[in-house]
Amino acid sequence: MGRGAIIGLDGVPHGLVENLAHRGVMPNFRELLDEGVLKPMRSSIPAVSAVSWSSMMTGANPGVHGVYGYTEFLPGTYVVAYHSSRWLRAPPLWR
Repeated sequence: MGRGAIIGLDGVPHGLVENLAHRGVMPNFRELLDEGVLKPMRSSIPAVSAVSWSSMMTGANPGVHGVYGYTEFLPGTYVVAYHSSRWLRAPPLWR
């Protein structure tokens, strides 16, 4: 089996990457497109970066991985904490 890589560009429209690569503005990315595949990501619900990347890393939806936004209250408190990979309730795909 061959090796692969996933390159994720957060907040960049699919068509913009394709356009810039084919116009020569992103020549290295053009080479990647010529040798590989460019596909848009189907976003999670809600369409929030922290949720989407958690879904991409785990292959699970928010109900499984437990990330619904950028922050969450610490259990039993009103202290707001930012999510990190330690908060994931599902293992990442590479494990």
